[in-house]
Amino acid sequence: MRPIALLALSSSVALIGFALAPASALAQEPRGSFEASCRNINVDGGMLTAECRDMRGGYHASTIPYRRCRGDIGNNDGILSCDGAVGQPVGGPGPGYEDEGAAPPIYPDFSRIEDHIRDHIRGGVQSGIQPDDAHALFGRLREIREHEQHAYDRYGADLPPDVRMRIREDLRDLDHRVDEALGRP
Repeated sequence: MRPIALLALSSSVALIGFALAPASALAQEPRGSFEASCRNINVDGGMLTAECRDMRGGYHASTIPYRRCRGDIGNNDGILSCDGAVGQPVGGPGPGYEDEGAAPPIYPDFSRIEDHIRDHIRGGVQSGIQPDDAHALFGRLREIREHEQHAYDRYGADLPPDVRMRIREDLRDLDHRVDEALGRP
């Protein structure tokens, strides 16, 4: 066989093999336990979107930046969740277990406690926090973050000690309210 014909034949075989390769081999689709309780799963630009069943049997659309996930991508009462990323409801407030629309933490010394509070509320929904209580707790966290945003807009990085203390007290109070909702003293 001539070299040109051999080259054409090997290129054709490679193209056919590429065309027949399963999609999962071409682009790694996110996998996880969410697949058992979610439907209308879509992946676009690093975002995973799905409608997931909540504890009451209703479905809620949510999205998560799945490439940030470490380990399993799951369904936390209708919201996609994983270690490393936060799922967000799509098209509205969803079941009310997330603090969507909240300003991100600006001051690093507050972000750890805010993450702790958010994670305890989300985890608490599965272990006893009632949906309305979770919604109210997330609402309070959103208010504190908005206060933090306003303080940053006014003072910048140099937050006055009294304002810093007030935000810290608000976070401690909210953390205590979460503990009470979880039945902890």
